[in-house]
Amino acid sequence: LSTSALGWLQAILGGALLANPKWRAIGGRHLVAATLCALAPLFKMYVDHDRPSTMAWVQEQESVYARSFPSGHTTVAFAIGVLWFVTLRRQGNQWAPLVLVWSVLCGVSRIYRGVHWPSDVIGAALLGTLIGLGVLYTFAGAASVPVSDSASAPPSSPADEANNPS
Repeated sequence: LSTSALGWLQAILGGALLANPKWRAIGGRHLVAATLCALAPLFKMYVDHDRPSTMAWVQEQESVYARSFPSGHTTVAFAIGVLWFVTLRRQGNQWAPLVLVWSVLCGVSRIYRGVHWPSDVIGAALLGTLIGLGVLYTFAGAASVPVSDSASAPPSSPADEANNPS
């Protein structure tokens, strides 16, 4: 599960989405979010936080001994998860929450495998959420995932509703 949140894998997925004109806008956002997650290791340079796998009582499943804050896998999972959740939710897609479930499960898997503390995962979830929302905000004017004609009408402003009551 946590392998699905590897940054390079998400970058490949974003590139594949770019190849299809119908999905190009979300593919670009996906690629930018995955690329920005490469900043997570910069925090590890400044936050001296050992991994649980260095503790004698841990039954390690992965041999990782570098600093642990924040979890890179979880950062990617939340950046991509939030990006897709908001995009699909705007579309009215009922399955949108599943991408957030994936994000949470990726984070939990990093704790379960003994390579991150809960604080590493919580910090990464916050960082990933900021990246995902930042990408959405930055590219707010760009075209989005194709939606049905009824959902493609721009939202009305409060002034429009006051002038045209239903």
